[in-house]
Amino acid sequence: MTLPAHRHDAHHDLTWLIGAVARTLFVQAHDDAAVMDALHGIAACNFDDQPIRSKRRMAAACKWLPVAAVEALEVAEEPAMALAASLQHLDWQPLPATDGEAARARVLGAAGPLNCPRAALSLLICEPGASATLPRDNGREEPHARVLFILAGEVAFTDAHGARRHARAGKVVPWHGETCRSSGKDPLLAVLLEN
Repeated sequence: MTLPAHRHDAHHDLTWLIGAVARTLFVQAHDDAAVMDALHGIAACNFDDQPIRSKRRMAAACKWLPVAAVEALEVAEEPAMALAASLQHLDWQPLPATDGEAARARVLGAAGPLNCPRAALSLLICEPGASATLPRDNGREEPHARVLFILAGEVAFTDAHGARRHARAGKVVPWHGETCRSSGKDPLLAVLLEN
């Protein structure tokens, strides 16, 4: 049996997800200037408005969500639980990817169900071994800060100096590029914050 999703439920679930991510990031990376800039952007958002209804699509890469969410419980319990509660409200759109499938669900920002001109928060799911392109959030100026919080799996990325780096679940990395690769044997689940 499927219960209908009501708009107030969507508002509750999505704001819980944003708050859970913010609280976890503050505890884990409060000494990181890019993280603090992104969190200041979230704090400046108005969460009084009801969410905009989305199509609530599930892209092919979403088949990896159950595995990734279980792994995320070990790293970031509250965000993983809030993500599970929010899944019914998210629109997962396929991302340009090679060697597998990837998808993005916008939560907060100009193109998300919760509108905010100051910050953007998206979720990323990536099949093991896939490389995905993460375009900047539509309708936004060049972000001041962009960070990737890895909830599950591993990511390979290029840093601001052009060096190839790897990060595992639980890590927060400054995000300068547009392409990432799920480099482990498990799917990549991450939060992308832009301010």
